Amino acid sequence: MTIEIDAERILVFRYRDGVFIDEPTAREIVTLATALATGDTPLATIVLISRIKGINKRARDYFASSAENRALSSRVALVINSPIARITANFFMGLNKTQQPTRLFNDEASARAWIRESRQAD
Repeated sequence: MTIEIDAERILVFRYRDGVFIDEPTAREIVTLATALATGDTPLATIVLISRIKGINKRARDYFASSAENRALSSRVALVINSPIARITANFFMGLNKTQQPTRLFNDEASARAWIRESRQAD
């Protein structure tokens, strides 16, 4: 997985093929991203999840409602482009009430457009 903050100050997560995310992995991901994202302001976040194998309930709960993740991400765009990833994302969205605005997108360009629009509305 790679984590970066791009030129638009968007936090971008890119997972490698076949990753399964459990709660300890979710905590490690948020800890690494928090160390990268200096400052007190949460960042808009793009998560490219099409390549993941799955995510367990405790990890979904952590991403959806932990204080650590709320402090890190102001809004989350989940980018999916595979049937398996869509099932995982829909499952996440249906069962977990996120604390920040979260939407599903088929491509990164659409996710970026939503982030830009929502920043203008803030």
